[in-house]
Amino acid sequence: MNDKNKNLIARIATAVVLLPLVVWLLLVGGWPFALLLGVASALCAVELNRMPVPNGEQRPPSAGLVASALAAFLIPLTAGGAMPGPAAILAALVVVAFVDSLLFERQLPRAPLRVGLAVLGAAYPGLALASLAQLRSADQGLGWIALCLAGTWANDTGAYFAGRTLGRRKLYPRISPSKTWEGAIGGLIASIAGALVVRAFLLPTVP
Repeated sequence: MNDKNKNLIARIATAVVLLPLVVWLLLVGGWPFALLLGVASALCAVELNRMPVPNGEQRPPSAGLVASALAAFLIPLTAGGAMPGPAAILAALVVVAFVDSLLFERQLPRAPLRVGLAVLGAAYPGLALASLAQLRSADQGLGWIALCLAGTWANDTGAYFAGRTLGRRKLYPRISPSKTWEGAIGGLIASIAGALVVRAFLLPTVP
């Protein structure tokens, strides 16, 4: 079995396991859905903190990484008003990341960079996914979130299969060597189709 087939099987297995869970939590709403967003946000924070940055600097390890992931996890949970808001969480993260940078780096001039990286790792996914928790409680919120998810999933699926079968011209080799123009166009078409399906069933009043 080649790598492409292994990748396809992994994608299908992931979808079979996770898709029903995500749909169920979306339908339930409330704190279970916010919890899902928190977990997703924390995973995003870990990935962001692990990404390399200029000058060989790495995103905060140890306490800084844990604090960044924890803050990203908590921010979506603030959407229901059951705990302090994002500002308080990010303020606490700044303190933890600053102390972490001093303990590990022991260089005061580098502390602001490490603190900034930790806060970015938490705020970027945390605030973005917190908006989904708020959107879920809005009028037709279920439909709007389904629109976001369907568009994203359809784009990813369409781009994958179009790129795999038709892909010839590279889109941006320096950033993502496997992406092609054919895949991008296939993803766009699939995304539009997915959005139209959701609109027809869940957002019929939207012009």
